[in-house]
Amino acid sequence: VAAVRRVLRAAAAARDPRVAARDVALLGLYADWALRASEPLGLDLDDVECDADGRPVAVWIRGKGRVERERFSLPSA
Repeated sequence: VAAVRRVLRAAAAARDPRVAARDVALLGLYADWALRASEPLGLDLDDVECDADGRPVAVWIRGKGRVERERFSLPSA
């Protein structure tokens, strides 16, 4: 857990806030759901489900060997 926190802090410290947000989001997907590297990297904006205010609430990911995409809810933070 301590190692994951250090990696997340390092990612959040990127100079460009867009890069930091992307990196923290990807690391969260890997750590929270133990996804394979290719699964989050294959996401498109169409795979992100947003609420009425435009906030992301879930992502749809096609896992290894699966035909259908699976919905993964995002934490509110």
